[in-house]
Amino acid sequence: MTVAYHVTGGDTVYPPYVVVEGLNSYGRDKLIADLRQYLPMVTALPLPVALWRSSPATGFQLKTVLQFVGAGDDPRSCRFLQMMEQRLEKVFSEAQAKVLNTKSRLTVQILSVSQTPSSPAVSLVYTVKNGTVFLNGTVASNLLGELSAELVGYFLFYPPLVIAERKSHFL
Repeated sequence: MTVAYHVTGGDTVYPPYVVVEGLNSYGRDKLIADLRQYLPMVTALPLPVALWRSSPATGFQLKTVLQFVGAGDDPRSCRFLQMMEQRLEKVFSEAQAKVLNTKSRLTVQILSVSQTPSSPAVSLVYTVKNGTVFLNGTVASNLLGELSAELVGYFLFYPPLVIAERKSHFL
C-alpha cells in the first residue's frame, strides 16, 4: 500500500524534500515503532519514505545561491519555494527576452533548498522546463549567466552569490 500525505506545522506546509529529510534523520526503526502504535499489523516498511516523483537527472538541475533571505522567510516552507519559483520564472523570462529575443513560458520547479547553520546564504536547486521538456542545465545556466548579478538580484529580491550553475559543477 502507498500512502501520500502532506505535513504542516502551524500555518506552514513543508515541501516533500523537507519531510523526507526529517523522516530519514529520525530513523527507520523509530518510524516503524511509532507506526506500530497506531497500526499494530505493520511488521516492515520496504521503503518507509520517498518522494512521489523522482528528481530529473543532475544534468538538468541548476543551483542558485542567494547571499541571504529575509528574516521573515522560512526557506524550508512551501510558501518560500513557490515565491522563489515565481521569481526565478520572471528572471528566465527576462533573460529570454534580452538574450534570445524570444518569449516562451518557462517553468521552474525547486527540488531543494539548503542553508548551512553558520551562514545566511541559501542554496536553491531547481529545474527549468519549456512545456514538458527540461532545459539542459548548461543551457539554462548560460542563459541566466548573460544577465548581471544586479538584475538577477532585482528579480529575486535577494542578491545572488552564484547566479546559476549546472548541478554537476557543485557536487
